[in-house]
Amino acid sequence: MTRTDQSVFRFDRFPPELRLMLCCVKWPVEHNAAEIRDQAGSAELDWNYFLSLCRHHCVIPLVYRGLSATDISVPESILSMLKTAATENVVSAFRYISEARRLSDLLQQTGISVRVLKGVPLSQAIFGDPGVRDVGDIDLLIPAGMEEMADRILLGDGYYRHDPAGRLTPPRRRSWQKHGKDYTYRANRGEFEIDLHWRLFRNPYMPGNGLADAHIPGELVRFGESRLTVLPLDRNFLFLCVHGALDGWFRFKSLIDLAALWRGFRVEQKSALAEQAREHGILPEVASALALAQELRLLEGDALTGAMQLETGSREARWILGYTHTQHVAHGFQPTQDSVGSWTLKRYEMGVRRHFLYRLEILRRILLRPRMWARFDLPDILFPLYPLLSPLEWFLFHRKGASVEKA
Repeated sequence: MTRTDQSVFRFDRFPPELRLMLCCVKWPVEHNAAEIRDQAGSAELDWNYFLSLCRHHCVIPLVYRGLSATDISVPESILSMLKTAATENVVSAFRYISEARRLSDLLQQTGISVRVLKGVPLSQAIFGDPGVRDVGDIDLLIPAGMEEMADRILLGDGYYRHDPAGRLTPPRRRSWQKHGKDYTYRANRGEFEIDLHWRLFRNPYMPGNGLADAHIPGELVRFGESRLTVLPLDRNFLFLCVHGALDGWFRFKSLIDLAALWRGFRVEQKSALAEQAREHGILPEVASALALAQELRLLEGDALTGAMQLETGSREARWILGYTHTQHVAHGFQPTQDSVGSWTLKRYEMGVRRHFLYRLEILRRILLRPRMWARFDLPDILFPLYPLLSPLEWFLFHRKGASVEKA
């Protein structure tokens, strides 16, 4: 899983549907009409595959805007589906703003400060339009130590905890607060999943967690009379680089955000970001993200600073890029965590950093995964037995998954 074959991600070897999608999402899309026309006319397109790529990478609003800026011939059924999805996304964006504002106020009334990660505020900050970025979950970041109080508030508001799903006793809470990063909630009344973060990345030894230090003031993003507090834009940029790297960039949605941000930064801002990435120990993640954006032609070939260009040759950056290349090519540029497999994912995560405590934490998380709590609801006095039950739970979980696939 190393970057031995530099040609794997050559733009001219991509499927024509992927090339067209990437031309449609390069920001600002209004400047890419000629490229979009060239790619649309370069080969016979499988429009269903094109639509599948757009859905997988969560870029339909941008793609629709890009296609609308040209006069190319798109099948009416495909264009109609893109338009409908883009319109629904705009409606979802305003619902997101309303619910994120309501939940932020609800938590702040009890003294819990809240910052919103990614999502609609990022779309507003980057594109000047809340509906351009595909609307996903509502990610809320609170200070560490406030998880239990925030959990009670959301449960009292009608949400139910989806993950961890098992009963949370004091030992289980302490375990998840140490080895996890968020609680996930759902509600029957709404369309949004809520991720309540107390840490940016699951592994506490992953460099970059300090980007969310509580003493760093947030920035306000305004939507008319509504306001949401977010991470400062430079830290949001660095967070997205690490977040995408840890996921193996199985979707290009955040990479498009990063490329748009990077193109808008001044030269001195780019140099400052490179230094900030070095200070936080995440320069390989940032350099590999920008190198990947270059390969996808979301950025020009000379976009990286000298420090970042040099860092693309580091072991960590080559590991990230090699894994990304391998999985996308193997899965038709639509990899998922399920299609990749848990052991491949864990091997990749192990290789992102070599630090002993970082790797030890991954092993602890495997042995203390919270889905065991629902299957084996042990009394608290027997909590230390869960690591011993982990292999049995893994076998039962994957046997069930295999049975579902056969059915």
